[in-house]
Amino acid sequence: MRTFGPKKALAVAAAALLGALPLNAIDGADSGRNSPGNLLSKSVALLPDGITLSPSVTLLDGTAHEYVFYDDKLLSELIWDMKPLIMYGAVLGLSWDRGLELSIDGSAAFPGKTGDIVDLDWKNVPINGTQGLTHFATGAADLQYAYEAAAGARWRFVLPRPFTGVRSLALLPGLGFRYMIRGWDCRDGYAQYPAGTEIDGLYRIWTSDAQKAAIVGVPISYLQEWWMPELSLAADARITDRFSFEVTARGSPWAFCNGVDYHFIGTDLGTVWVFGGAPWTLYFDQLSGGWLLEGGVTATVRATNWLSFRIGWSKTWTSIIRGDTYKKASASTVVTVAKESDGMGGGAKLDYQSVTCAAVFRLR
Repeated sequence: MRTFGPKKALAVAAAALLGALPLNAIDGADSGRNSPGNLLSKSVALLPDGITLSPSVTLLDGTAHEYVFYDDKLLSELIWDMKPLIMYGAVLGLSWDRGLELSIDGSAAFPGKTGDIVDLDWKNVPINGTQGLTHFATGAADLQYAYEAAAGARWRFVLPRPFTGVRSLALLPGLGFRYMIRGWDCRDGYAQYPAGTEIDGLYRIWTSDAQKAAIVGVPISYLQEWWMPELSLAADARITDRFSFEVTARGSPWAFCNGVDYHFIGTDLGTVWVFGGAPWTLYFDQLSGGWLLEGGVTATVRATNWLSFRIGWSKTWTSIIRGDTYKKASASTVVTVAKESDGMGGGAKLDYQSVTCAAVFRLR
């Protein structure tokens, strides 16, 4: 892969931006280019021709997954519901008549229950490699926080011959960066854990009628943090002066993720496990090498010259992204590492769809 040093990367970025600006912003051919009138013309040309602000509400429906591997086999999986997870945000959009479009997006969610968390274990894997489910637990997925931020740039290429029934059609290749962080507590619920191994040294395979032990408190807290560069391609079809729709595909071959998992040690009261927040064991996952794919469609209706309404749907997937896991107990200063290269370590995945409703205010 070809890489650039910081100076050359800045030069390439500057050349790309200069190519995207209006001609009168960079034209220095005339002898009076430094006159007050031309300097004012250049500064005006640098300003965007369009500015929009779009407050929005997004409803996510899907799951976030947390994995533990042993000898490249699944040892544990925790599934955190987003059913739904509601994000409130806004997008600032800047556009130039020559085609450049920039956007900055931020959103956050209020704390609250987003569904359930299911904790599955295959504890016979380290014993003899068999993968029958042995341990099952579930509780409420109690969202503590969720934040997302994104920035992007794309260029509008208007096609010369739109399809029949389409007033104009444009392709918009783009690039951007996305950051997402979500944190949950597992609260209350129940567990179906075998008392121990059987005579043959293996755990009994789980069945739905196994004895349940109630869980009181918070046995697990989990944070999942993603960041990645993105490439995108959109097709924007304007059907009438007031209605348009856009189909977008975006993805990243360089997804990164951090996972932070606190497992708290509870008190076994026979049929009840009570968790009070300490002691704990910390698992920190450093994950890389994954990908993200997302596809969606958005419809826009222009109500007035300064107000439009937009509704969109999208589907988002990531690969199972893996990496090393660092483990530390609250009563110890020792940190141990389970390495992906040894078939161990942790993993994460996202799988959800979303619906976004937004009002688009044209400020310029």
